Amino acid sequence: QAVPLLTNPNPAIRAQGAALANAAVQYATLASSGGSTALNGVNPLISPGGAIPAGQVVGSRYFLSGAPVVVSPVGFRPLTQLLPLFPISESTSFSSVRLDHKITDANQLTLRFGYNPSDVTGIQVESQNQALGQNDFSRTGIQTLRDSTFVTSLTSILSNTIINEARFNFGQRRATFKSQNGESVATNIAGTAFFGRELFSPVVRTENRYQYTNNVNVIFGNHTFKFGGDANFISVNATFELNFAGLFNFGGLSATTLAAFPTLGPLAPPDFTPVQQYGLGFPTNFIQGFGDPRSRLKNRPLAVFAQDSWKVRPNVTLNYGVRYDVELIEQLAPVGFVDPLSRISLSADDILAAQDALNVQQGIPRDKNNVAPRFGVAWDIGNDGKTVVRASYGLFYDHPLLAIAFNSDIADAAQQQQSVLISGSPSPTALFNATQVFQGTVCVPGAPRSPFCAALPASVVTPGVAPGAEYQFGRQRFNDQTFTGFGPVLPFTLPVSKDFEYAYANQANLTVERQLTSNMSLSASYLFVGARHLPHPLDVNAPRVDLQLQNFQRYANRAPLNTSEVALATGGLFPTTAPGSTFTNPISGETFAVVLPGLIAQGPRGRVIQPAAANFFRPNAPNYFFVQALTGLTPGVFNNLLVGTLRTPGVVSPFGSVNAQNSDGNSSYNALNLELKRRFADNFQFLTSYTWSHSIDDSSDLQTLLLPQDNGNFGAERADSLFDQRHRFVFSGVLAAPPDWRGSDSFGLRFLSDFTVAPIFEISSGRPFNILTGFDTNNDQSNQTDRPNEADNGTLVLPSVFTSGSLGRNRGITERYTSLDMRLTRAIRFGERVRLDVIAEGFNLFNRFNQGAASPLYTDVNAFGKRDGAGRYFSRPTASFDPRQFQFGLKLNF
Repeated sequence: QAVPLLTNPNPAIRAQGAALANAAVQYATLASSGGSTALNGVNPLISPGGAIPAGQVVGSRYFLSGAPVVVSPVGFRPLTQLLPLFPISESTSFSSVRLDHKITDANQLTLRFGYNPSDVTGIQVESQNQALGQNDFSRTGIQTLRDSTFVTSLTSILSNTIINEARFNFGQRRATFKSQNGESVATNIAGTAFFGRELFSPVVRTENRYQYTNNVNVIFGNHTFKFGGDANFISVNATFELNFAGLFNFGGLSATTLAAFPTLGPLAPPDFTPVQQYGLGFPTNFIQGFGDPRSRLKNRPLAVFAQDSWKVRPNVTLNYGVRYDVELIEQLAPVGFVDPLSRISLSADDILAAQDALNVQQGIPRDKNNVAPRFGVAWDIGNDGKTVVRASYGLFYDHPLLAIAFNSDIADAAQQQQSVLISGSPSPTALFNATQVFQGTVCVPGAPRSPFCAALPASVVTPGVAPGAEYQFGRQRFNDQTFTGFGPVLPFTLPVSKDFEYAYANQANLTVERQLTSNMSLSASYLFVGARHLPHPLDVNAPRVDLQLQNFQRYANRAPLNTSEVALATGGLFPTTAPGSTFTNPISGETFAVVLPGLIAQGPRGRVIQPAAANFFRPNAPNYFFVQALTGLTPGVFNNLLVGTLRTPGVVSPFGSVNAQNSDGNSSYNALNLELKRRFADNFQFLTSYTWSHSIDDSSDLQTLLLPQDNGNFGAERADSLFDQRHRFVFSGVLAAPPDWRGSDSFGLRFLSDFTVAPIFEISSGRPFNILTGFDTNNDQSNQTDRPNEADNGTLVLPSVFTSGSLGRNRGITERYTSLDMRLTRAIRFGERVRLDVIAEGFNLFNRFNQGAASPLYTDVNAFGKRDGAGRYFSRPTASFDPRQFQFGLKLNF
């Protein structure tokens, strides 16, 4: 069969065809090598040459570097060896001792001690309901809780109309959360697998709370007054090793970014899948935490309240009151730090100045104006107890999670440092990057050398890594107490906005209840909750993509073709020759002059700066650490060279992404509930309810994984909440055998006596999920928040480069939930005072598959190819709720 490009009589065209055929072979070789190594840890292909001599079996080596693939439980894991099915266990006990003592007729003392231990294993790790990959057993969490409480209360009758209640409470929680494999580096392969140590572990926390509460109740005519207050004293000691084990992300790899792959003009090959990328050993990025994981925090929540229940008329009651809350959270001060790579020293005041420049701080600001009024009314319309209208409104303030303050204290780039590396060449002499760490080709000066580096001359070292940093070969990470230094990508921090305010909710409801019979009633309720100042993460120091594009336009005299090109990171684009020397721009063919070797050049359209040196044009400052490490220039000297570039000087700051907790989030919840209930009579009761609801918000949680797609357009995030469930119907009932069956002459009736049947049936709507691409198309250095575009035919497609997706947030939807549960109880009587209940319970009796989570990746959504009537997208299930289960129990009553 004739192949046009290979059989064309024109030699030039035949040569082009041969080049394309050779490139196709290279692509297939790379893709096959990556897939085989990822799945099995070995590659059976014969090397065509390069890093591995021609004719040799590639085997357990990375194809492009020849470095060994070290398979171990704490390092590289072949995907066929993962354990997606794993045991789950929970053991929880409750115990308490109570003593009641009547001191006098007017004073009652109560003492109570409780101890509740709990152990849970197999905890799945995900961000809300965003299941971005299948969890391996190693990624699951182990939670240990030990709760101790002591409560003493004194109730005193001061007069016929006044009662005082005083209570003291001490509580302690000792909590530990660790990973099933606490020693392994973490690996995230988008859409496929998450394995290795859980990123937010281990956490060891001890919280002590002392609380004193005093309430006074006064009856005066038709009024019942109640007022009081409580004071809390909380101390928390915690250890949190954020990313200390290291994390590799694999989100797909363009073949054209590999130096071994030829350039073919417009004929670009397909991207390597994340699995192939894993086997090739080219991570998208690597993150590892270093430093001190310990922190202490104190808080003093105080509150006072007053309320009155006024019986205006026999059939009308008003309730009204007000509450004031304040939290005197300990204010945290920054600490200083010395970068081991550039040797730049930052004092505590320097860190404070860097925080002030972005209007952020460590710890939660104090909010002292939290006054919350409440009002309610109950009206018996006919004054006959058959039709009642209830309405209420209240303002309720939230208590911010102390984890916000704790995270801001440790993830500050000084006490803890997060090293962020991007992909690059595996060559040991290339600038320090994530690929070297993954493949074990990083050669650290002044530190023990890995087996790969030991085979090289001692003069071969990796530039950009701090001397003495201890690389742990086989574990694909560094000793978490030997920081590698601030490199081309500065670390992220987790501060709090100085404008942070406590969240509050306006809650209102209206209920009408009508008695239908002596045992049955029907009610209809409307509920509204409008929350304001909800906390959410926002990168207040996001890269300026517009300036990156202008910078590239100055260099190339055209727009960039992809996000890799705009980084100007390819060797040769910024020569390291002496200042003043000229070079020919390899893209535009124009003449440029070197201003600062490797970092700044002068061209026809102005000065161009390497984006990493410019800190990717983030608002705060250039990356002075990276510049000084490479050139030795101090920040002051470097600032003089910035004149004419698009980068302005700033305070010396170690901050890259600053994922601050802001409090400008909003949500609204509207619900209509219809309820028909029958109280227990004639051995039968039931409750039937239907709820229509709609929940809308612009952020459903404060996790950093839930950053907005575009940090400059937070308003575009407003959509159906992750918690939105539009319809829910529940029926529950209890049917008991008549008591007189126990004395029946019929054996059948006697046998069925003392049986009780209690069914619960539920059918409810699915819940939304956010659809993501897994690619950083808008170039904000995050591939976990980008959404796709929606084509005219409904297909989801990648947005054009440097843009955000047009698809709204949370446009995915899971399938509806349906389940029937039932409880069967048989009472066995031993005389009049002792009864043994034999209990059998069944859950999801019809064993229906109920989708628990769906893949949020747009490719899986397209492949699934299903939408609902509102145009929302279904996707491949990644988790399910429990299948049919049975449990049995005994309960002794005496």
